[in-house]
Amino acid sequence: MGYYSEVHIAVAFANADDLKEVVAVYTMDPRVQKHNLLQEQWDVQEDNILYYHADYVKWYPNYEEVEGIEHMLHLADKFYEERDMAVAYRFIRLGEENTDTEDRYEHGGDDGTLIKKLLNGMSITRQVEIAL
Repeated sequence: MGYYSEVHIAVAFANADDLKEVVAVYTMDPRVQKHNLLQEQWDVQEDNILYYHADYVKWYPNYEEVEGIEHMLHLADKFYEERDMAVAYRFIRLGEENTDTEDRYEHGGDDGTLIKKLLNGMSITRQVEIAL
């Protein structure tokens, strides 16, 4: 059976050319190719945001597919560090247990506009709705 999570990842770029360049490098990774991760897992949203979402996934760091998906975050960091490319990402994982949440984000190369967009556009809420 296993333990399942809901995962959301957004990677924001300053422009379409930067997004295309990082995606081109991402597609060269063997894990990305093997699991067809770009075509089947990531969507390009408005404002040059690359978005991943899975509702019911076994998210274990040593799984090859998970490594491939998280490789995008590694590339975002690398392009910022080596080329000062403006980039930001946010990773949110909700586990089956109410206390099992992971929320991490990074940004750089700009005035904070990209990360603000992700912080404002993604949030964690757990609520109970009752209609008696």
